[in-house]
Amino acid sequence: MSDFTFGVFGGTTQFVERLSSLPYFVAGNGQVTLARGGQVVAPAICYESLLVAHSDAAAALGVTVYVASVAKSANGIAKADAHYPSIARRHSLRVLMANCVGRCDDFEAVGGSAVWNAHGELVKRLPWSSEGALLLDTATDETLVID
Repeated sequence: MSDFTFGVFGGTTQFVERLSSLPYFVAGNGQVTLARGGQVVAPAICYESLLVAHSDAAAALGVTVYVASVAKSANGIAKADAHYPSIARRHSLRVLMANCVGRCDDFEAVGGSAVWNAHGELVKRLPWSSEGALLLDTATDETLVID
């Protein structure tokens, strides 16, 4: 899948991933947030990141960056490309989507990890079907791609 490192850990509200994820994830006691350098990040996994209630709850915590770690096919990316910019606009926060590449369960994940700014505009997307890292400078909204 994807991985990111940020800063200090804290916690608040809980959302449960659908049953298919239970073998891989353990339900926690609340929404984890990561705070550092004036930014507050809310991580989300695939299914919960598509629930409006999840991003609403994260925004209520003062989140400035919403990071969704996903496993999306081409159809899933089409839905994500409509959903994540709307979250960014609705809550005036940056959204990062980290998608995997290659065979995943019973479908082909297509990559295309992306960043949207607080206006819901696509800032950068990684190339389709290739691995890489997409870094965002939250002070300037500039990105760096490492492939």
